[in-house]
Amino acid sequence: MSIELERAHLPEARGFEVALDAELARRIQSLEESPHIDSECYAPTRACFVEATSWAILGVAIWIATLFYFG
Repeated sequence: MSIELERAHLPEARGFEVALDAELARRIQSLEESPHIDSECYAPTRACFVEATSWAILGVAIWIATLFYFG
């Protein structure tokens, strides 16, 4: 094994990776707790769906109008 690989896989480095994994798991779990759930970004998506559908219908109408005008 080369010297660089031996340095990269020291036991201390593995402990650091485990600590990072635990911190990441804790942060992901905190996304399901009160401060995040109460925020606007966790709100129901009905308004977003209605807006996206409206834009899609408008786009189709413009596309059809363009086909009739040029075609």
